[in-house]
Amino acid sequence: MANSLLLVKSIVGGAEAFFKADEINGYHMVRDLPQPSIPVLSSWLKNKGFRVGIFDLDRGGVAGLLKAAFDYDAVGFYLSFSSHFPVQEATQRLKETLPGKTVIVGGPSLGNLREDFYRLAKAKKTGGRFADYVDFLVYGEGEIALETILRHEGNADEIGAMVDREDPAADGIYCRDSSGKLHLSKKPAVLEDLSLLPIPDFEINEGLIPVAYIETSRGCAYRCPFCEMPAMYETRRTKERDQIEKEINRAYELGFRHMVVTDPSIYPTSRMEMLSELFAGKGIEWTGYARPGTWKGLRPYYAEETLRQAHESGCVSLFFGGESANEGTQKMYGKPHLDVMRETEAMCKRVGIHSCWSFMLLNPNETVADIDRLIELLVEMEPGMVVFGPFSLLPNSRMDQFPERYNLKLKDPDYKLKAPDVYARFANSAGMDKREQVDRLLKKAPWLLRLILKFKLADANYFRCTKTGLDFADGVFQMIRLDAALRERTNIEVGKSNYEMMYESAVRHKTAGS
Repeated sequence: MANSLLLVKSIVGGAEAFFKADEINGYHMVRDLPQPSIPVLSSWLKNKGFRVGIFDLDRGGVAGLLKAAFDYDAVGFYLSFSSHFPVQEATQRLKETLPGKTVIVGGPSLGNLREDFYRLAKAKKTGGRFADYVDFLVYGEGEIALETILRHEGNADEIGAMVDREDPAADGIYCRDSSGKLHLSKKPAVLEDLSLLPIPDFEINEGLIPVAYIETSRGCAYRCPFCEMPAMYETRRTKERDQIEKEINRAYELGFRHMVVTDPSIYPTSRMEMLSELFAGKGIEWTGYARPGTWKGLRPYYAEETLRQAHESGCVSLFFGGESANEGTQKMYGKPHLDVMRETEAMCKRVGIHSCWSFMLLNPNETVADIDRLIELLVEMEPGMVVFGPFSLLPNSRMDQFPERYNLKLKDPDYKLKAPDVYARFANSAGMDKREQVDRLLKKAPWLLRLILKFKLADANYFRCTKTGLDFADGVFQMIRLDAALRERTNIEVGKSNYEMMYESAVRHKTAGS
């Protein structure tokens, strides 16, 4: 049995384009971000008898990784589209230098790519095909899949046979056996019983921004057509109160005073009330994703007293998915009426919660007039923070599976293979470092800016709306216009999220580990 796994943290590679890469009290606000999954996976595997370590690729680089990996049987990478190219380079160097190591890749990108990972073209920078340097892919939740790979010592023939006979222990695993045959799991890796999870290994993130992630559920209660999550998780699973309390108390004992609830939504309202009770009186600041309401509901989802109790227990901010200022879009997505959003924001202000609202721009059937309406809505609401981006078609979402139902036309059926490059082009065209330059061009020659974006994002325009003719590049242009308008007319912290607010508060206090 392979008895050791090195988990590799990788953030830098693209995400920094949309965050202020400042240093506060010695912490870099991008490079030093902790990853939520690492303490959970580390704790699971340690409890199963495996030795687990963590390596920070952002700090130590590939040369440091090669030294650290020498003492481990397997190396696991977290892959997002923002960190795609640095991780690809690291896996190639690792396999070339230490060919006997088992290389495993998981993370959100695999949920989108799945078997198409093996079709990714060779990277221009490394010249290699990503799949040539990876032994196993894991899509979904990693606990059981990683345990299976380690118990079978990375033997792709044995594990491939398990995949073929649909052994639940091999759910979510993709691999190529010694004959070159691909074995592709039909189901994502899912841990059905969350009570089996031990307390996360919070200590493993020592030296990073001192924020603890608290997970009370997995899966989502909603079936938003633009989201890929419904295709991955059929059910929402929850932890019981005692289990959550133990995790919060353990993080508190270790000195953490800033915590993020990572659930897709704090649901139902009784869960928000339970969290308020568990956090109360500890001096902890916390945040999470919340729900403003639904299309069928005519009132905000949370009562004002529920929000007041949350604030009194230490909840300093909540994230709300607003999505659009077009009532037709809200109905299509099952999202709240605009008046419900207005009232939710008003309640947050009354109780003292700093809100963050999220919107997608140029959703199917929307026009520039809808961006104007969104500007006026946000000027009226003036939330604490707002984040937004162009509507994008997510692989395996209902809108991806049935685009014609939403007046969408795919211009490139293989678009998900280009997602890493699309992200890189998007970051290069509209990142924080371009803001001043783009602002000047927007004021002097908006037509020229739009033309430049069309040219630079030509390969990224993988869909268009058949009703309006608008595409991804149009959404990027409207994102820039919205950003400039809100910074000129409001005091909203544009582009800042509740997560970023929590990270900043944590490093300014420097409580945990100080």
